[in-house]
Amino acid sequence: MSDRLICHVWKSFPTGGPCRTVMMAIAESASEQGNSARHIRDLAAVCQLSQSTVFVALKALRKERWIITDRVLGQGGTLIFQINTSKLARN
Repeated sequence: MSDRLICHVWKSFPTGGPCRTVMMAIAESASEQGNSARHIRDLAAVCQLSQSTVFVALKALRKERWIITDRVLGQGGTLIFQINTSKLARN
């Protein structure tokens, strides 16, 4: 868990709603470098959102370059994330 990343999301993330909620869940499990591995099902449970809503939020976060999804591990949908810490720090 990176308290620094969590603080940056709370203070600097420009939008609310599902994107902020999903970004916060990723930041809560991320290392200081912004790396995280989460299953979409787990993100949905933590965020109290449907898996489809989480998927749409992740797509938007990737499009806006807030996160990079490195790869999918296994059949179940575990994703490896890299938070764009430089973009988060700038906002």
